[in-house]
Amino acid sequence: MNKEYPVSGIFGFKMYYIGQPVEFNIDDKLPVRHGDLINADKSLNNAWWMPLLEKAYAKFNINYLQLNGGNEIEALVALTGKPTATYDAADYTNDALFDLIHDAD
Repeated sequence: MNKEYPVSGIFGFKMYYIGQPVEFNIDDKLPVRHGDLINADKSLNNAWWMPLLEKAYAKFNINYLQLNGGNEIEALVALTGKPTATYDAADYTNDALFDLIHDAD
């Protein structure tokens, strides 16, 4: 929801719970140990979106401890509000995999 880094350090997020949008804010204070981020790190280009997104997802799930053992499928559903499916690429020929992706698009 933010287009640039806010001076206040407050970021707005929208995630989905049972298909319904939930809007909330987080601040830019991230958990560190010995001066290093504990979980997700900034990108190689020094972008901070991943640690901020992880903090937002932790808040959405009450706290960071609730993320232990979670999976990316649950995070994608929360982020997009859309259903997801998983496939093992080894079960498909290249053409069948392309068709699967094309049909999903």
